[in-house]
Amino acid sequence: MNKTEFIQDLGVIVGSKNDIYFIIQYDAKKRLNTLQINVGDEENGAFLDFLSGYRDFHPGIGSRIEFQGNISRLYIPLDFSQIDQENELDQILEAITLELATRRYIQRCGVSGRTDNLAIYRLDNNVEILNAEVYNQRVRDFEENRNSGSERSPLAYLGALGGVLLGMALWVIVGLIGFIVGIIGAVMILSGIKGYQMFGGKKSKQSIIIIAIMSILGIILAEYISISISYYQAIDGLIPFQYILFDIMPTLIQDPEIIRIMLFDISFGILLSLLSTWSLIKEEIKSVENPTIYYEVYRDVDTSHQF
Repeated sequence: MNKTEFIQDLGVIVGSKNDIYFIIQYDAKKRLNTLQINVGDEENGAFLDFLSGYRDFHPGIGSRIEFQGNISRLYIPLDFSQIDQENELDQILEAITLELATRRYIQRCGVSGRTDNLAIYRLDNNVEILNAEVYNQRVRDFEENRNSGSERSPLAYLGALGGVLLGMALWVIVGLIGFIVGIIGAVMILSGIKGYQMFGGKKSKQSIIIIAIMSILGIILAEYISISISYYQAIDGLIPFQYILFDIMPTLIQDPEIIRIMLFDISFGILLSLLSTWSLIKEEIKSVENPTIYYEVYRDVDTSHQF
């Protein structure tokens, strides 16, 4: 039976024709829609000639296709501005899948290459053609990763601190070169989260907020160190750096004018960091609060049948 389904929140079309599964989804990198079919065992390569000739009738089909890896994921660009989706899309799908079936292409799992027990599955925001056992294993792997680690592991927060310190070092280096360093705040938060997870931390809303606060404190300290280094360079190293850092700077920042300048620089840096990372923080929190969606979207093909 030929049928299509629409996954509304992803804007993805899935289905089957001529016993071949297909997925139509938007490729953000290429900024176009693609028709994906996992196939293998082509007889003679003549399908590419067919597709080239078929474009004379439907110029909205891309002039090139891609075969990715050993699985032969077939990606055909579709320009919907040149395709009547209501009347022409079904004709295009029928012609392409019929040609693949006639030329004895064989469907394959997009991960393992297996040809048995296939279906279209959703794994969070990805939609793939997979073997059922491969899908179940990926779900188990996700559940193990989600349930592993501790939200309050001191070692994990030490890992986060290491990531923040790495971001601080980058902040100081880039600041001394003379570039605006606000965007480094994003690196600081990312490296903090990565360090937290590498040391066994279980990502949660609380841990993400704590790492964000650690990063803001890291920005303040990094700016303090950066100014201290600038002062050290201005006097050509006549005074030991540690003396500047622990004795002179605490005295200097008591001056109202110095405080005003430092507060402006730090506030500007934090503002830029928050602006550049706010969407990241929201996405990280959203990924924790919202359970990952995974389910079988579509199964219609007798995958035991080989052409």
